[in-house]
Amino acid sequence: LPISTHPDTLAALGNLALLLQAAGRNLEAEPVHRRALAGREATLGANHADTLSSARHLSGLLLVLGKREEAETLLRRALEGQRETLGSSDPATLASMNDLAEMLQKAGKLEEAEALLKEALAGRTRVLGEFDTSTLQSCSTLARLLKSLGRHAEAEPFFRKNLEAAERRLGPTHLDTLGCLVNLALLLQAAERHQDAEPLLRRALAGREAKLGPLHVDTLSSAHNLAVALLHLGRFAAAETLFRQASDGRRAAYGPQHPDTLESMKGLNYAVHAMERQGEAGSRLSQTT
Repeated sequence: LPISTHPDTLAALGNLALLLQAAGRNLEAEPVHRRALAGREATLGANHADTLSSARHLSGLLLVLGKREEAETLLRRALEGQRETLGSSDPATLASMNDLAEMLQKAGKLEEAEALLKEALAGRTRVLGEFDTSTLQSCSTLARLLKSLGRHAEAEPFFRKNLEAAERRLGPTHLDTLGCLVNLALLLQAAERHQDAEPLLRRALAGREAKLGPLHVDTLSSAHNLAVALLHLGRFAAAETLFRQASDGRRAAYGPQHPDTLESMKGLNYAVHAMERQGEAGSRLSQTT
């Protein structure tokens, strides 16, 4: 097909590509994105804001299609152009910065991803405010990256910031707020701070039971997570009850061989054996007194 050059036609192509992508018709969207990008490059120039926007959108689609190297190259080019044309503090530049960081994180390029995320977060906080949804997106991504690197103390303030924002915007019982609670609690558990995690996990479990019911898979996940914390705290009877709830519910939801079901069953067996050992130790102690 010939390259389209009229601005209205190029805008329509770009919108059509995004609509196809939103509908999950990614293979159809790709050539339309490419036509919009080629037309804008020819008409507006490589560093025009609309051209760079087209490059960013095409990059995101290519990543979904598994064309990671081309996606990264294209997004790097878009970010470089946006820095030159729009400046590093423009929201569009910051969005590309965040997208590239997430792409690099998935590719295992963690050092560069971390640097970009910190720059994107600082810029979004300054330009958009600390509780803007885009700022919180960068905050959440950086928190997960630091957690994956085992840098729990550095990650904690970012997880807490997301929880604070969710509570302010959505309220303490909203499902997204409960998800933020769980994320913070899991970080604390990863840092072996089970006592700090317990009240957060209890709140998440109670909230999910009220909102979703006791048999929803998210509720069962919360029951399992709280059981793990109680197991580490030596409260084996309470852990056994929750592991049983989680394993029975997961067996019904997923089947007996699903990894989540097996994980809860393993926890249940451990809690039962721990109670038996605790009982045996108590018996021996009473015999010696």
